Amino acid sequence: MLTDLIAHYDEGDKLSAAFLFDVNSFNLVLKACALCPLRSSSDDPNEHTQDISDSPLQLALRTFALLQNNPYNVTPNHLSYSYMIECCGKNLPNNHPQRDVLIIKLFNACCNDGHLSNLVLSSIKQYKSRTGTQTPQLLRWEEYPMEYRRNVQEKIATELKRH
Repeated sequence: MLTDLIAHYDEGDKLSAAFLFDVNSFNLVLKACALCPLRSSSDDPNEHTQDISDSPLQLALRTFALLQNNPYNVTPNHLSYSYMIECCGKNLPNNHPQRDVLIIKLFNACCNDGHLSNLVLSSIKQYKSRTGTQTPQLLRWEEYPMEYRRNVQEKIATELKRH
C-alpha cells in the first residue's frame, strides 16, 4: 500500500501526499511487521517454517531503507527504530547469525540520529529477555549522552510506554 501511494505521488497525484509523507505512514508498516512473527510449526524459537527472504522482516527492511533514503524529506524517528528492533527480534530465529548484528546496527544508528528513547530501550530489553542475550545492562534514558536523545522530547521519552 505504501509503495502504491508513492507511485501515485510520483506520477503527479498530489492528493496522495496527504496520506503518505510523514513518518507515521512508514511506521504503520513497520509496526505491522513487528507484530507479525514468522510462522513456526513448533514451539522452538530456533525453528521457523517461513522463508526469511519472504517475511515481515524483509518488508520492514525495505520500508526502513526507503524511510532512510527518500526524496520526500521523511526520516526515521524513535518509533521507527523501536519497531525495527522488535521486528528483528521476533522475525529472526535466535540462532540466526545476523540477528544481533542487525539489532546493534539499528541501536547505533538510532543513537547517531539522536532518536534514543525509553521506547527504544524497552524494545532492546524485550529482545534481550526473549533471547537470554548477555549484554551489558542498559542505562536509563537520562543517563545516555544528550546527543543520542537530542531529537526526542523528554515528555515522549519518559511517558510513552507503547505507541
